[in-house]
Amino acid sequence: MTAAPIYLAYAVVAPMLGWMVARASGLDAGGTRAVAFSAATRNSLVILPLAFAVPGGVPLVPAVVVTQTVIELASELVYVRWIPRLSAKPAA
Repeated sequence: MTAAPIYLAYAVVAPMLGWMVARASGLDAGGTRAVAFSAATRNSLVILPLAFAVPGGVPLVPAVVVTQTVIELASELVYVRWIPRLSAKPAA
């Protein structure tokens, strides 16, 4: 599926951008984690009913939405381990 690389790139870039914005805003570690995680997740299943309403898109559009969901869910498993490490204070 040609949309998968775009979703993978978003899954890598979005939490990093969210983390940078949160750090620049001076948020604490918990706030930084929340912004980074929220920036990376899109709740793609909310769009699935709308995808079924696209004329002529029934075989393809839902598959694209489900692909996005699978990539998002797999990415969230990585974020749970990775994002706290980004916001951890370095040892002195």
